[in-house]
Amino acid sequence: MKSAPSGQEFVFCDGTTVENIGKLVEHIKKLSPEQFSQHLNAEKNDFYNWIRDCIDSEVAEDLRWVKTQRDTVEKLTGHHWLHEHKKIHKY
Repeated sequence: MKSAPSGQEFVFCDGTTVENIGKLVEHIKKLSPEQFSQHLNAEKNDFYNWIRDCIDSEVAEDLRWVKTQRDTVEKLTGHHWLHEHKKIHKY
């Protein structure tokens, strides 16, 4: 799995850093909806930007129009995960 160059890791709002898409997805799954919206909202998409700039611009294109946590994870993994996330965050 391709990793970002040293010093260009993704930094989440909680301070967690990840260097590849697999770790990015695993941490996205753990975020509350409020934490997620700090990275992807009407004004920005930090995940798209980071993957485009540091990992693979073709992979990033799958995220260009994604607006939800579920769709972000599913685009990057191809798996459905909403039920698991609802159990963790009780919503």
